[in-house]
Amino acid sequence: MLLYITSWTEQHNPVRRSWKGYTFEALDALALDGYVKSSRAAKAVTISDEGTEEARRLLAAYGIADPEAGG
Repeated sequence: MLLYITSWTEQHNPVRRSWKGYTFEALDALALDGYVKSSRAAKAVTISDEGTEEARRLLAAYGIADPEAGG
């Protein structure tokens, strides 16, 4: 959810990305679950469609506005 909130998309590449600000263990666990794609060399992760859906579900469950929905 936090990766999604701080994510962005680039004009030339419409995938959702977020900086790696978390432990490698946490990012590796998210990658194993299919929520992000990452390489040790990159400074950002790519959030998968499944990761985006799960983040949006968690935002709704906690009553937090989706930043992509305009508030």
